[in-house]
Amino acid sequence: MVSLEWFRTFKYIYENSSLTLAAEKLFMTQPGVSKHLNALEAHVGKKLFDRTSRKMLPTEYGKMLYTQLIGHLDGLEKAEQTFKRECNKNCPALVIGSTGDIFRHPFLREIRKMNMYLTFKSGEEAELLDQLEKEQIHLLISDRKPSSSDHEYKLIFKEYLVLVASPTLPLPAITDITSDNMKEVIQWMSDQTWYAHGNELKYITEYWRDNFRMNPTILAKYVFPSGKDVSLALEEGSGLGVLPAYLCQKEVEDGKLKILFPNALKPEIRGYWVYKKKSSFLYELTLLQTALEPFFL
Repeated sequence: MVSLEWFRTFKYIYENSSLTLAAEKLFMTQPGVSKHLNALEAHVGKKLFDRTSRKMLPTEYGKMLYTQLIGHLDGLEKAEQTFKRECNKNCPALVIGSTGDIFRHPFLREIRKMNMYLTFKSGEEAELLDQLEKEQIHLLISDRKPSSSDHEYKLIFKEYLVLVASPTLPLPAITDITSDNMKEVIQWMSDQTWYAHGNELKYITEYWRDNFRMNPTILAKYVFPSGKDVSLALEEGSGLGVLPAYLCQKEVEDGKLKILFPNALKPEIRGYWVYKKKSSFLYELTLLQTALEPFFL
């Protein structure tokens, strides 16, 4: 018996000229896609594609079959999406991606009040943008403004960076950074053990440039995959780190970390809400945005 999934697979191979791309968009393995195609070719008794090293080229029979099927398949897919969407309007679903530690921002605590199915994924910017294009995630929360005109974005929060120290670290007598003591502060800071989020020292570099007008002169001894890891390690260690204030506010209040030079310049970091202008999930995104709007800027 012929399977409708064979025809759907045929459609994606035809439109992408690739087994690999078809497999990605169907969330299947490439062997599974090949199996569907082989079964369909055996069923219709015709070769549907000429396979080259770079592309899947439709045969004349493949072109004819596509022309006959495309309207029906599009109609079925549209009906399927509409059915799924209507069934889930009372409790819709979204996949949200985030860079860095933005998931830990206080406004996301409000998400638990939402009557939605939410899946969270973390990763690097380029990886998440690619997933956004493929609608493997539907919303990206990023610390970078998107450069693509295909994306809608909204500034949702502004935060700042602070210099924090382990509670056991002996502190200098200097309590503020001034033009008179800048060299002394830089020397003291350079002599300390540093904990960082990523080898590029993004937070440390921004703090150093704002306050000293130069690149940092330190090498991080301990490098962690997230700012929260830095915070936890500093609690047990003896050193310095630069973190977003929201990541360490509670630890500072509880005496587990100390903020140094509270009157120093505090570099600003921003969080953006990013999604595709032509997203298939605008209804769900609007629901979420409306609910969280009071907690944005």
